[in-house]
Amino acid sequence: MRPSDARRIIRRCWPAMPARFVSLSGLGEDFQSFEVDRRWIFRFPIRPEGEEQIAREWVALPELAPRLSLPVPQYEFLWEPTRRYPHRFGGYRKIEGTPLFDMSISVAGRRRAGAELARFLSELHRFPLRRVEGLEIPVTSLRQCVQARVDWSVRIFESALFPYLSERRIRSVVAMGELLERDLTVDAPPSLLHGDLGLEHVLADQKTEAITGVIDWGDLMVGDPAAEVPVIAGAPEIGVAFAREYRPPYDDGFSRRVDLWWRLWWMRHIAARLRRTAEFRRKRVLETMWGRLKRPPAREYMPSRANSARPSQPRDA
Repeated sequence: MRPSDARRIIRRCWPAMPARFVSLSGLGEDFQSFEVDRRWIFRFPIRPEGEEQIAREWVALPELAPRLSLPVPQYEFLWEPTRRYPHRFGGYRKIEGTPLFDMSISVAGRRRAGAELARFLSELHRFPLRRVEGLEIPVTSLRQCVQARVDWSVRIFESALFPYLSERRIRSVVAMGELLERDLTVDAPPSLLHGDLGLEHVLADQKTEAITGVIDWGDLMVGDPAAEVPVIAGAPEIGVAFAREYRPPYDDGFSRRVDLWWRLWWMRHIAARLRRTAEFRRKRVLETMWGRLKRPPAREYMPSRANSARPSQPRDA
């Protein structure tokens, strides 16, 4: 879809919307996003699943926003399929900022970002689940969540990573998934998850380096909170501050699952890197990145039992 197409659709659906200035602001697997009149972000689903995600954001984010310390999108426009336009899409007031993934910020700024994200994820992971009942949020048991993500990771590895690994390393990758499933604590509590939290979905101010919001909530779900920690906890400097401030909904297997999730996430990162690397350089890149699997951020980054034991808001409040 071109900006001119988005302008035409928006004006057709909301005739009072000027939509004079429309530009592409993001293109992912599920959505195309357009900035409209420098004030709005309109998200158009690319796949049918995206229409369900828009509906999920519409009903869930107003419930979450008052209890989170960082801004999240607040939709003011939601179009339901009609003859005028046969697909669901929506728009919210633009949250100013640049994706943290694309920014070069100071060490002090990264540490502040880590502390802010730790507070934010603590609030999200301890959000009372009874308050999201009936909000069309997918709910999975801990075991189902782990099984789905392990299976998904292995499918990626089979095509993009295993061809470059020895048999010994392939066996070690498979064993990690088996350990993750085996080590699940039966009574480990599930939590509300962003579902696709990465630094590309965290916005920050270029001048002040303060976080301005967290976007892209279409994958909002209930599952294992340990699966959402590694991407943030493993980032340089951000992870150090994150570990000091994060208050997980702790269970006895939490830290070990963070470690295993981090290893799986890092291997997906290796697979993605190999896809973008010339054939003659892949062996060197693989050996360099594989070495970090022996140094997971367990001691340096992972939340401590002392942190998780501090008083916090009850999950069923």
